[in-house]
Amino acid sequence: MANRKLIAGVDSSTQSCKVVIRDGVTGELVREGRATHPDGTEVNPAHWVSALDTAISAAGGLADVEAISIGGQQHGMVALNSEGAVIRDALLWNDTRSADAAKALNSEMGGDAEIAKQVGSVLVASFTATKLRWLADAEKDNAAKVAGVALPHDWLSWQLQHNKGDALDFTKLFSDRSEASGTGYFDPTTSQYRRDILARALRTEKEINLPKIISPAQFGGTTPSGIPIAPGAGDNAAAALGIQAQAGDVVVSLGTSGTAFAVSETPTHDASGQVAGFADATGRYLP
Repeated sequence: MANRKLIAGVDSSTQSCKVVIRDGVTGELVREGRATHPDGTEVNPAHWVSALDTAISAAGGLADVEAISIGGQQHGMVALNSEGAVIRDALLWNDTRSADAAKALNSEMGGDAEIAKQVGSVLVASFTATKLRWLADAEKDNAAKVAGVALPHDWLSWQLQHNKGDALDFTKLFSDRSEASGTGYFDPTTSQYRRDILARALRTEKEINLPKIISPAQFGGTTPSGIPIAPGAGDNAAAALGIQAQAGDVVVSLGTSGTAFAVSETPTHDASGQVAGFADATGRYLP
């Protein structure tokens, strides 16, 4: 027991936050905790922090933990002002008000086949880019305040690096390529942001702060007490990693949503929109 190294894993999903603390060598479950999230398709992100704090407390705290990583619901839009404060309630993946914005962006980028070629997927209402276009058109005052954009899991990893009341540092904002690939302004093939698409979506020429993309084997930062924080992943990519899915394996996940995905060594660009060309958490792809 004296040599046991404990690691914490967090799943901040649509409905709840779960924390498990395991032996990093054997995988043994040592303790766990959970807390619920509010219902709805838009949520004040402060609820995610509150749920995370509650779940960590229920899991016995992090005093003896040597590393932590957060996985979470994909897509969504956390719009941040120049101080790093949340501008409006976050729109979640299941908020469909940006459906018309998705059609418009696909058309502006040259049609479904062209946008799929550029970012791997035809844009739909769940993607962050479409929510930013909706914001630009429906809430111009809020759109004008946007200085940074985060997704739920990387926003939580960012919060975890600060004490409450600290000034928020955009340079500490990080993510992984699996999450970034669900924004609609990231190319999974090159692992680079498409800032031209971001600018078009938000109708701005400002430089917007985005999470830096780190590799699966890196730590992105530390908690104030010094616990290293790994990059985490979107929920489906985290599931594929957790069950050690290999190239060619197909996984079906039934939760708040239903998804079917496969690990691939090569990227996909489906012009029909039936297959999303996401990245996985290892450097491969997750169509």
